[in-house]
Amino acid sequence: MDKGEDERSEFEGTLEYVAARWHAADRATLRHAFALLAEGRAVASQTLAEQAGVSDARARSALESGPIGLDAEGKLDELFGIMLDPTLHRVEIENRTIFTCCAVIAHTLPMLLDRPVTVESVDPLSRRIVRLRLHPDSVERLEPSGAVACFPTTPDGTHFTDVREAFCSHLKHFADLDSAREFAALNARRRIVSVVEMHALARRLVDRIWPN
Repeated sequence: MDKGEDERSEFEGTLEYVAARWHAADRATLRHAFALLAEGRAVASQTLAEQAGVSDARARSALESGPIGLDAEGKLDELFGIMLDPTLHRVEIENRTIFTCCAVIAHTLPMLLDRPVTVESVDPLSRRIVRLRLHPDSVERLEPSGAVACFPTTPDGTHFTDVREAFCSHLKHFADLDSAREFAALNARRRIVSVVEMHALARRLVDRIWPN
């Protein structure tokens, strides 16, 4: 088995576990919300209905069908770990700023929006900034050049009650290998991957969950 096959096998459980959370969601409707959320404002159900070309009732139902976040007015302010509240992962899209819950979701944004994005992630240990320019199919720029990432494994039969803790807390960017090794040593599920490998895993996640 070559290195690529090892990686596909090692992370398959994690990809399957995350995908399963979206199995019952109206993904065909919700997919249209990514472009709206990328404008940096919470999304009303009526706006989603217009964008998706569906009824208001279906849009409202879609906003109740998946593990999303709504603000006090019932507007969408978080979808698939893409959110408006600040996190360690800041994403710039055409002079607008949004955030993601973890590193791999930042990588999914250019794929979901079909446009390049700029990401600034905070290394959780050294607090150094990792800067990336991401296109749907490539990592165009990476600073510092030795930056890496972490992705968790998920053994068969594993069950989690707190998905954020089970996944988001492990998916990080690191300014250097030493920082990543220190982080990975704290949990047996953590694996160090290159930023390019993280981008490839993001593609697999998007292809598995979100219909075109």
